[in-house]
Amino acid sequence: MTPDVAVVGAGVIGASIARHLAAAGLRVTVHQEGKPLERGSTVRSGGLVRVHHSDPSDARLTLASLPFFRDHAVGCGYRRTGFALLVGPEHEGTLRANTAMLTGLGADVRLLSRSELAGLRPELRLDGVAAAAWEPDGGYVDPAATCRALLDGAVAAGAVLRDGDPVTGLEVRGGAVVGVRTRHGVRPAGAVVVAAGPWTPAVLAGTGVALPIVPRRIASAVVPVSGGLPCTVIDDTTGLYFRPDGRAGVFFGVPTGRPPGDADAAEGPPDRGTVADTLRLLASRVPAVAGRPVPVGLSGTDGYTPDGHAVLGPLPGLPGGWVAAGFSGGGAKVAPAVGAALAAEIGTGAARPELAPYRPDRFTAGRPVVHAHPYRNL
Repeated sequence: MTPDVAVVGAGVIGASIARHLAAAGLRVTVHQEGKPLERGSTVRSGGLVRVHHSDPSDARLTLASLPFFRDHAVGCGYRRTGFALLVGPEHEGTLRANTAMLTGLGADVRLLSRSELAGLRPELRLDGVAAAAWEPDGGYVDPAATCRALLDGAVAAGAVLRDGDPVTGLEVRGGAVVGVRTRHGVRPAGAVVVAAGPWTPAVLAGTGVALPIVPRRIASAVVPVSGGLPCTVIDDTTGLYFRPDGRAGVFFGVPTGRPPGDADAAEGPPDRGTVADTLRLLASRVPAVAGRPVPVGLSGTDGYTPDGHAVLGPLPGLPGGWVAAGFSGGGAKVAPAVGAALAAEIGTGAARPELAPYRPDRFTAGRPVVHAHPYRNL
């Protein structure tokens, strides 16, 4: 039987879309090269959960995703550690403006002085920090566990997972998408959602739709500690981001210094010297990691857009085609809300207002997402 929707990609975004489509009663197939979570951005994501953004649209999607993480905390590995955004004196005004915007949306975000944060989180060293925004509900999820929970929900609702059946392109007839092309031939579908992360442009090749999504290497490492675990932090003064890793480690992002490139060429550990330099910088914020051996990091790939925001919605000029990609390092925390909204659009045909800023045609129309009060590194 021909599915109503074929979803290309079984990462956390594709899994969420499939779950919500299947829960709405649509026939869904999910195509993935190899087993889910063998590669891609989901398995390498830090999974930071924070409402704090300098754009209200991103904040709304995170707020709408929080109930799912709370309700499925065990399955998603959601840990409520608290989240702190650290800024220097040059961004105190920005922090105040964005905190006011976020509280106006209903987020529990509190402005703290350096001394107030030091009293709340004594494990942090705060040299150069002028102020912070604190979210009690912030923390992190296990992105791989979240993806598995969403895929399990999709399959339980009737979706069919076709792992090992990678999509090589879209089947277009009469100017509309009518299915997907795989190594086993054409598989018809009523609609197709491309949620293939950095491989999305390759899937769209030959359709006439070109999206400015480029692959970039992402990297991280985990250092073991015996105590003094931090909360979840983005440090705008240094570009660091870090969080606890279980009960005996600190996960931290590692800069790659690599230009955009081939989505298939980013596997393997990051440069050991860069990991060592980042660990020393981390020790300036989290003294508990000082003197620890340099860990071996991990690398993956994510898809980035020129304005750093996802591309969501119908493919322009190509009926039956949809896209959900280009999350630029921020997909895990918004996956539940994105899946629900996009599934509703596909199922009902009615546009969802929360997705309006992310439309695929915004780049050619000169409507990129612009932040009123941007930070240096967020």
